[in-house]
Amino acid sequence: MYLRYGRGWGLCFLCILIVMAAGCIWSIPSPFRPSPGPVKLPDKIDLADAFEVVCRNYRVGPADVLRVNYQTEWSVPIGSYKLDNLDEIRVEFLADPNLNRVVTVRPDGMVTLPGVGDIRAVGRTPEDLAR
Repeated sequence: MYLRYGRGWGLCFLCILIVMAAGCIWSIPSPFRPSPGPVKLPDKIDLADAFEVVCRNYRVGPADVLRVNYQTEWSVPIGSYKLDNLDEIRVEFLADPNLNRVVTVRPDGMVTLPGVGDIRAVGRTPEDLAR
């Protein structure tokens, strides 16, 4: 009777040992099995391109929740803003208020002021342009 139980347990132990060894065999390098190699993390540019493709092709559905962020205060420090193309500026003449107007910075970076002519505005602060 003792041999019968001992033999059954021994066979069960042998089966468990074979299963465990078969699970570990995959961790041994083999010339017949390609190694996964080093893990390459995606570049930020690749992720940005993928995000752009997903966003461009996404359509809003009925169960979507939209959140809108808006800015209520001007966050650029005074004197640090530089004019750029297509910015609109209000020009005021103290001597002749009839010349006051709103002008747009042209694509070539210039603005035309009455009585003054063309002035380069791109890259200058509004305070610098006022002088």
